[in-house]
Amino acid sequence: MRSIIVILVISVLPILCNGQVTWKYIDTPFQITVFAEDTALNETAKGRFVNRIEILRSDTLFQIIKPEQYIHEAVLDSSSIFKHVDLNFDGVKDLQLVNWFSSHLHSTSWCWLYDHEQDKFLLDESLSSITNLQADQEKKCIYSYWRIGFHEEGHAIYQWEKGNFVLQIEEFLTWGLDPDKPGLCQLTRKTNQGLITNETEITEDIVLSKERLYLLLGW
Repeated sequence: MRSIIVILVISVLPILCNGQVTWKYIDTPFQITVFAEDTALNETAKGRFVNRIEILRSDTLFQIIKPEQYIHEAVLDSSSIFKHVDLNFDGVKDLQLVNWFSSHLHSTSWCWLYDHEQDKFLLDESLSSITNLQADQEKKCIYSYWRIGFHEEGHAIYQWEKGNFVLQIEEFLTWGLDPDKPGLCQLTRKTNQGLITNETEITEDIVLSKERLYLLLGW
């Protein structure tokens, strides 16, 4: 048991070499190595981009993924850029690489999910537009939260259905510039007839959280 713990601790340490850093993730049955390369973010700041992801199975090269180039700020650590997490809750950890950061710390990601039939990691398009996605392993769902300025914010829950992530519920709040006027809450739910949206006025602040949506879903 002691030797296993040592291996896992070492695996999360970055390895620096000639302007390149690698992040290693060891998990049965795959071993993941992410190669990130230093570059210029702009005229004054340094950046870093992931140029490839190597996947081994039983110490044999299984697959190489070469993502499009997106330059991250060099100050961001590996956990802010790449995550090795089970996204569709099939027991195999998938690959999540951030491909956009906003000034409000919102992000979207490329996600490669392991496909059991094709025996390889495939890019999943249904996840690419979900903002700030978080996988909840207990509820087996994806939670998303976003905010636009001081007057709009929302959150949503998605679940894996027949090979795609499908919206289950979304709550979107908008507030006008006049603080004396009520805001608007748009609540969208998935039903047997499709997505149905109801609108209600709001006069008090609503704290958005995944627990709030779980309660609305009856979970």
